[in-house]
Amino acid sequence: MSLSDSNTAMRLPGADGVTIASDAFGDDSAPPVVLMHGGGQSRSAWRGGAQALAKAGYRAYSIDLRGHGHSDWARDGDYRFLSYAHDLAALIPAIGGRAALVGASLGGRVALLAAARFPQHVAAIALCDVAAEVDEGATQEMRAFFRSTKNGFGSLEEAAAILSALREGRQGEPAEKLRPHLREEGGRFYWRWDPRFADERYIGDPEEIALLQRSTAEVRAPMIMIRAEHSTVVSPEHLQRFHVHAPHAELAIAPGIGHMLTGDANDAYAPIIIDFLNRTYR
Repeated sequence: MSLSDSNTAMRLPGADGVTIASDAFGDDSAPPVVLMHGGGQSRSAWRGGAQALAKAGYRAYSIDLRGHGHSDWARDGDYRFLSYAHDLAALIPAIGGRAALVGASLGGRVALLAAARFPQHVAAIALCDVAAEVDEGATQEMRAFFRSTKNGFGSLEEAAAILSALREGRQGEPAEKLRPHLREEGGRFYWRWDPRFADERYIGDPEEIALLQRSTAEVRAPMIMIRAEHSTVVSPEHLQRFHVHAPHAELAIAPGIGHMLTGDANDAYAPIIIDFLNRTYR
């Protein structure tokens, strides 16, 4: 197995005593790239992308955001975008002091805010199917999904059926492959995340959205926005409005995929990300 295919599991410092679970791929002297998953995903979503980045000459850190996967849950239940960004401000100095950020959905919002608030730590930023704004329909859909999962599932098949309904015909993973994304408790299965992260105050909150919109205009690092071709969350209009606020950002389309969900892999973005980083971050 090559260095780019294997990973080193580690824990990195976050803010407020939170520690962050990470898998690192590639030469530890190579330029660091931090990859962040979407809400309800885990660091496994970026495993293939991290391996591709390592093969391209980067040190790729795929992390679990606070409250997700094997990272600590916030003791006070604080899952504001700014709290995730403070985790990055604590984490990046531990891996070299400056890094490129790659974020899908929620992870992209964290990357955007961190790049605006902590520019000294951010060399470049790639956003994958994320916009500062969210349509009300998508917001209600997310709220309904998280509400439906609060009490867990009686089986892996039940969890798979919930995801299948959201995929709108797209093929998902077999039920058994969802097992790493779930924890078993009292004979029921629960997603491997802190349910408080999906509190309604954190989904579509107007103050949080306004903060992201201001941050979009403040980022000065090289930036690319990549929309999933079949996304039901980020529209072509979102892409154009984003570009109005960040005219220096590049725009791209990842063909053949939709918005990322629990259990999905984000591999399709890797070729576009690598091309972007090779031009902007060396």
